[in-house]
Amino acid sequence: MTMEDHWKSLPQSHTTTSTRMTPTRYETNQDIALLSNLGPGYKRIAKYENMPVSTIQGVVKQYRMQGSIQDVVHSRRTSKQTTKLKQQIKAKIEQNLWASLREITESLRDLNVGQTTVSKVARNLGFKLRVP
Repeated sequence: MTMEDHWKSLPQSHTTTSTRMTPTRYETNQDIALLSNLGPGYKRIAKYENMPVSTIQGVVKQYRMQGSIQDVVHSRRTSKQTTKLKQQIKAKIEQNLWASLREITESLRDLNVGQTTVSKVARNLGFKLRVP
């Protein structure tokens, strides 16, 4: 079986049926890791993925050292946008669709969440809040 046949048999994350037009970094790195297991060199993988050879080398090195391509947990500032907070903001908005951003922020004051965070979460959830 030729290398091109191997590439065609890979699960294609770049298909046109997906909702994204371009693959995510995780999907691309997963493809690179699978290709590195099949045996082609860095140059062939780089040509196939249309990426620099140094990027391919970094992904393969990470895959071989860690055994996966998942990002390592970093000790950085935690995000305010937790799943629980997103659910509470969504519930508040659905409870009163005509509520302003300020009203929703005031109702979530006990969670110590700012107006900007509420606005970003609402926008990411697909809501457009009015700001009086």
